[in-house]
Amino acid sequence: MIARASLGRNAHRAILRTQCQCQSQPSNRRGLAAAASGSFTYETGEAAGVRFGSRDLPGPTTHVAVVAKAGTRYQPAPGFTDGLEKFAFKNTNKRSALRITREAELLGGELHAYHSRENLIVGAKFLRDDLPYFIELLGEIISNTKFTRHQLQEEVLPIIKLAQKTTLGNTTNLASNSAHAVAFHRGLGTPLHPMSSSPFTKYLNEQGLEAFSQVAYAKDNFAVVANGASHSELSKWVGEFISDSPATASSDLPKLDGGQTKYYGGEERIAHDSGNDMILAFPGSGSFTGGFFKPEIAVLKALLGGQTTIKWSPGFSLLSKATEDFPRVHINTVHHTYSDAGLLCISMSGDALQMRQAASAVVKTLKSVAAGEVNKEDIKKAVATARFQALESGQAISTGIELTGAGLITGGKHSRLTKWGKAFKASRKISYNRYLAVAARVVRRSLKEQPRLQAERRGEMDLRFAKWQNGKQGENKNLADANASAMAEGAGQGQQPLIFFPLHVYRYFSAMHPPATDHAHSTHRGKLEMSTGSIDHAVHGVSKVHLEDNSEEPAHCHQYQNQLKRPLRMMSSAGPPAKDITADFTGAASTLETGQLVKDAYFTLFESVGALEIMDPKMDSGYLQPGEALEDEYDVLRSLLPDEVLGIMDQMLCYEMAWQMGNPLSQTLFTSFYLDHMLWPEPKTLDQARFDRNKPAVPGNELVHNVLRAYCVGLIKSCDLVHCTITREQYYEEEDFVTNLYHRPLLTNIQTVVVEHLLEEAIIWLEAALDIHQSLKIAITSRLRFRKLILIALDFQRGVTEAERPRAWEQCSKILTEILETQSLGTVVDASFSGKIQRRLASSVPPRPVVSISFDDAYSFLGRLCAHGKEAYTILQYGGPSCAMARQPQPSVYIRCLIQSLLLHDMIVLDQRSVKRFVFDNLREIILPGSILVDPTNDNVEAPQDPRFRIVQKMDFFISRAADTYFEIFRAICMNRSRMRRMLCHLAIDWDNIQLDAEAMDVDLRALTKEQPVVDPKAPEGEIWAFPLSSWAYYHKLQQMEWIVQLGFELNIYRVDELGVSLRYLQHLANTRIQHIERMRTFITRRIPSPKSMYKDKDKREAFTNCFSWIDFAMLQASAIQSFADGLSCLFAFFAHTSVLPAPYGQFPYSNASLRYELRMRPFLGLSIPEVPTYTEFAALASLPITEEGLKTKRTSQSSLTSAKPTGEALALLDSAADALKNARKEWEAISKASPTMARTTNCEEWWRADVKNVLRACIAANIAVGSTKKAMSGLGKGKGVNDALKVAISTGEGDIGQGKYHAFWVVPRVTAL
Repeated sequence: MIARASLGRNAHRAILRTQCQCQSQPSNRRGLAAAASGSFTYETGEAAGVRFGSRDLPGPTTHVAVVAKAGTRYQPAPGFTDGLEKFAFKNTNKRSALRITREAELLGGELHAYHSRENLIVGAKFLRDDLPYFIELLGEIISNTKFTRHQLQEEVLPIIKLAQKTTLGNTTNLASNSAHAVAFHRGLGTPLHPMSSSPFTKYLNEQGLEAFSQVAYAKDNFAVVANGASHSELSKWVGEFISDSPATASSDLPKLDGGQTKYYGGEERIAHDSGNDMILAFPGSGSFTGGFFKPEIAVLKALLGGQTTIKWSPGFSLLSKATEDFPRVHINTVHHTYSDAGLLCISMSGDALQMRQAASAVVKTLKSVAAGEVNKEDIKKAVATARFQALESGQAISTGIELTGAGLITGGKHSRLTKWGKAFKASRKISYNRYLAVAARVVRRSLKEQPRLQAERRGEMDLRFAKWQNGKQGENKNLADANASAMAEGAGQGQQPLIFFPLHVYRYFSAMHPPATDHAHSTHRGKLEMSTGSIDHAVHGVSKVHLEDNSEEPAHCHQYQNQLKRPLRMMSSAGPPAKDITADFTGAASTLETGQLVKDAYFTLFESVGALEIMDPKMDSGYLQPGEALEDEYDVLRSLLPDEVLGIMDQMLCYEMAWQMGNPLSQTLFTSFYLDHMLWPEPKTLDQARFDRNKPAVPGNELVHNVLRAYCVGLIKSCDLVHCTITREQYYEEEDFVTNLYHRPLLTNIQTVVVEHLLEEAIIWLEAALDIHQSLKIAITSRLRFRKLILIALDFQRGVTEAERPRAWEQCSKILTEILETQSLGTVVDASFSGKIQRRLASSVPPRPVVSISFDDAYSFLGRLCAHGKEAYTILQYGGPSCAMARQPQPSVYIRCLIQSLLLHDMIVLDQRSVKRFVFDNLREIILPGSILVDPTNDNVEAPQDPRFRIVQKMDFFISRAADTYFEIFRAICMNRSRMRRMLCHLAIDWDNIQLDAEAMDVDLRALTKEQPVVDPKAPEGEIWAFPLSSWAYYHKLQQMEWIVQLGFELNIYRVDELGVSLRYLQHLANTRIQHIERMRTFITRRIPSPKSMYKDKDKREAFTNCFSWIDFAMLQASAIQSFADGLSCLFAFFAHTSVLPAPYGQFPYSNASLRYELRMRPFLGLSIPEVPTYTEFAALASLPITEEGLKTKRTSQSSLTSAKPTGEALALLDSAADALKNARKEWEAISKASPTMARTTNCEEWWRADVKNVLRACIAANIAVGSTKKAMSGLGKGKGVNDALKVAISTGEGDIGQGKYHAFWVVPRVTAL
């Protein structure tokens, strides 16, 4: 079952109206099994500017599709059509992809999207009654799809790459694409999927796809086509639901106009090791819905043929005859039809030697056809085959939908469809004798020579039939003679000839379809008029009947008549006996290990939903206990005491915080009767935002109508501001936050200032009230003041620079103390909240409980929210781009989205810098201090011959290429930790591509900047160039790779036996970063101007000073990470040699260290540099066992290790760990003493110093662990092993500090000497 609330609101109403209309129709209306038009002619029309066509086929299912002129012919660059197709049925502004999938499955529908060279088709198949829902869904897909970066990177691009690999691996597809490219060059010559030469990953982004979708889904560029839907119903729903698309594309977007197709021709040969394919192609015919249709091409295609249509026969087409001596060659003639052109292709594949001989035979046949040397009978067969294939193609639903949609878009004439529909009807009037004659001739000619001559000699038909009249059989007559005379008689009278059947053929039909009465039987004496479908059924059954001239009926006819005389028996069964399987199930489950999952591959979401029990209170939200009402009753207009108003306010505050924690509104705030009555029906003005607008306010109940109403309005507006801020930025639906409003807008149209005035009026009325105790008056007033202040803090429309917002957060924090102190004065009114309200809001299968949190938890969360809200504005205190990068993600998703808004809003960074200047600041700080490349005065140069003018052009292009990826670093930092790591993995690949592009740009900029290389005889070419832009990208890539590894420790991704390997790789990355920083320092030092010049130019002097300050601190930080990781990796390597740390989950029979190493390095395998070392190289570097045989030996001799002493190599690892950790401690202590300016932490100094302090604690603990281990090894007695002297424990706690972790990034073992 599917809850109605899970459907779209408009579609839900439409379904209800449809059901009401169906119920109001008379009972004698035509059912699904009644006869209907079999024509494939579409009725066309236009609704709300959208062209549509429908074909009302009888049946319970419907197929609807949106056909857009957005195939690969019209895409601006390879990959855009694929990307738009793969984004179909992803997240929209109203539904998530998960919700779309679940709703479609629960309704039994199928969703599909595909594209051709000219069209993009997005459609659905479903039950006929669900037409409104799926029309609304398709309208959302084409007008409200959310093109997000993470879906593009994680879901769309990998599928496009798979399609690309499939095309490249299939020689037939490759040859077809090549033939189109040679024939048409552009437009229709564009491959269906991007080829390997298309760098689509560099330019295919979410902004480009969104712009392409706006052009593709403009109303003049698509049409809606339906099969199995009435014309009136489709017109109504298309006009209601598909109206948001623009009539035409925006003028600033490119038009999808490929121009008239031109045929070029040519030749191309491609080497491939997967097979042999050859295509001969000629200009073909356009579609019959356009103006370029040539029916003779279809006849020529059928005439050439090549692939048989008769089983066990090589076929009778010209090419099948010409190539029958080459059995290892598959040949086929295909006609590719498009709107204004076509391509007739003869495709051959198979053995190379035979293909060469078959190709000669094909060419010879083509020359004979061109010379007119074709048999007349072959022409007749080709015409019949072409007509059949054309009509069959038009009758096919998928082909008909695309052809009809394309015709409607291009303005194809509807009369052509009608003409072909009439031709199809006429083709059905074929006599049975004609059918038998054609079949006999086909069978005879498929025989070998001698049997064929014998069959032709007895070609006379000697079948006989007899008339039955009044229950008596007449004389037997020759069937051929009788048919001939009947046809002549019918032709003379101008009537349709009757068809006579052999006796036993008629009896065969009688056995399958017995007459209902004797009268009905007597009306068909001696002759039988049947439809084409019945004839086909008869021909299918003739093989089961003995066509002999015998007056006796077959035995199965007698059996059928005897069965008619037998009375029907009622079948009954007690069913299978019940068996208690509890004990068996418990015993089987006890054999499973903890965490082991058993899942049936065929048990899908559909089966799981089907398994839900109806009338089970735990699974059915509509189930009512005996005496239970469907909805709880509560009078929102009843009088409330002041303490009850206070209790309701506090309970709403708890639900508000539960919503911001990530729970849906249906389980939190929307369980309140007061909010439900205020928001439904939707209030358009503030006066309508009342608890019950249908009833007059009760006199004397001003506390509810003045105070509680004002608080509820302020609460709803606060939620609206939070919702707007979150949805404006990047977040993850149902993972961070649930944005579903359940069709209840949160007073979006009402200005915040108006709500503040309403709250102020409530405060004034409350202060003047005389019948309320002073303590309760103070408590309620503090909550109203808090609601007013938080509105000011949340209202982003006030502007980013206003000091009022951060000050409001600070004042909110102060009022929270008053709220906590007066919380005990309130009285909770539980009846004013009900979980049954969500039955009208959201799907509740199984029912979802109301999420309740304690007031203490809500107060704690709200306190952090206010504190973080105030701190978020410190990011505006710009101290350089590195200071902004030092921000860490906040616990609340609202704060994280607020930081994103503050960082980049309306293309202004931190409210004071342009995007270009912000990136230039980072370039100047890291690699280009005082460089002409980032000189802001270059923008004032207008002379094209000036090198600075060309520098601006080059740098602007680089900014457009790198700025988005650079800002994605900050967005990633604002995600939750798991998403942050995943985004950084994708960004590392982007930085790798930027680095490659920057290298080419650095080469172009050398001549403009007159850069001089460093002469080094050891270099490959004797010279070393700076490559500043490439070095900048490489540094950011290395830093993000370190973060990825460190986040793996924080998220507890690595197994215990993988910690040493991961730490060693972190040490390797830090060491690589140190070398790169040294390289940058070298080239920056060479560019230092003379002291005199530096003294005169203050800006340049400050730029170099700032850059060297950054380099010194970056070098110190990288060295500290390198030393700490080196020391810990040596310690874990010692544990690996001595097998002190056992494998956490036992041994895996299908896993080994090499495979696990490859799995951990997967995020970095696609990078060009730094290259990931092989496991053998890396294990040798990390001093780990490198062979699986060695590992097996260690496992088999595990028991003997307790009596073994560590080797000299293992003890040397302890010494290395001690030295590295000693250096790490000194370096981290130096970092802790750095100034905020040097560390680039001016706006988060307190957090940063606490973080460094925790790292120091971890470093000290690691030194202690190494010292304890060395002491235990030095006192190891005779006969004792390492396991007898040491006990090692590893903290597995996730997240930040806690559960034995000193720092989230550093895993320090706890060593205990036994």
